[in-house]
Amino acid sequence: MATKSMTKELDGLLTFKLDNKAPVALDDLTASLTALACFYQDYLADAGKASPDAGVKLYIHELKTGSVIATLQAIAEQGHLLFGDNGIIPTLQSAFDHADTLGGLIANLNDVIGFFLNSSDSEVRPTKKQADQVIKFFEPVAKDNASHLSMQFNGTVNIGEIHFHYNSQQANAVQNSAKRYLGPSLPSNKILKDELLILHQVRGDAKAKSGDKGIIESVSKTPVKLWFCSDEVKKEILDSAENPFQKVFVVDVEVKTADDKPALYKVLEVKDNFDKP
Repeated sequence: MATKSMTKELDGLLTFKLDNKAPVALDDLTASLTALACFYQDYLADAGKASPDAGVKLYIHELKTGSVIATLQAIAEQGHLLFGDNGIIPTLQSAFDHADTLGGLIANLNDVIGFFLNSSDSEVRPTKKQADQVIKFFEPVAKDNASHLSMQFNGTVNIGEIHFHYNSQQANAVQNSAKRYLGPSLPSNKILKDELLILHQVRGDAKAKSGDKGIIESVSKTPVKLWFCSDEVKKEILDSAENPFQKVFVVDVEVKTADDKPALYKVLEVKDNFDKP
C-alpha cells in the first residue's frame, strides 16, 4: 500500500502508450521519445516555466510490459535521487514542483498536432523545429497501420487528467502536413541559374570580403551572407548604378547551406539588372 507521500509523488505523471501490432524499431521509438523530450525543453523555455540552468528534463519513471508504455516525470537535475521501498525515486519536491508543466506540454503538443491535422481551425503557427519534432514523434505509429498512440497526463489536483489519442491514419496525415510545411530540403551545395538578387547591405570596396548580404526570395526571404567569386563580379554590381540598392540583379549563384538553411550565396556571374518595381 502506498504511503501518503508516495501517492502525492505520483501526481504529475505523463504516460506515453504505443499500442503496436508490428514490431517497433528501436531507433524509431528512441527518436520519438527524444523528440518529445526536446519539445518539452523548448516549451519550458518559450513559456518561461523554467530557466535552462534549472535543468528540468523528462525522465522515465517506469516501463511497463504489454504495449510500449513509458511513464515519464519532470525532474530538475538538482533533485537528488534517493533509495526507498520502490527502488530509486526522484526527490519528492523536485518532481512535484514541475508536475504542472507536463499539463502545459501535452496541451501545447496537441495544439501543434491539431494545426497539422486541420490548420484552418488552428490559431497556432508552429516553428519548423516543432514540425520536425512532430514528424519524429509520430514515426513509430505512422509505420504500423494498426497501431495507436495515446498520451495521458495524471495531473495534480488543480489540473486533473488530460488525455489525447491518435491512430496511424492521423499520424501519417500529421507527418505529411508537417513535411509540406517544412518544404523541400535544400542540398548542401546547389548552383542556381538566373536568380533575382537584391542587396541588403554591401561594402563599397570591391576587395572587401565581409559584411555583404543579399536576398534571393526564391530561396529565403531573409538576408544571407554574400561571397563574390571575384573582385570583378562584385565591382560589376557596385558600378551598375548610382544606387545599386534600388536594383534587382539577375545572377548565377551557388547556395551553400547549414542545418538545412541557406548560409552563403556565392555569386558566380552577374547577367543583368533592372530597377526595382
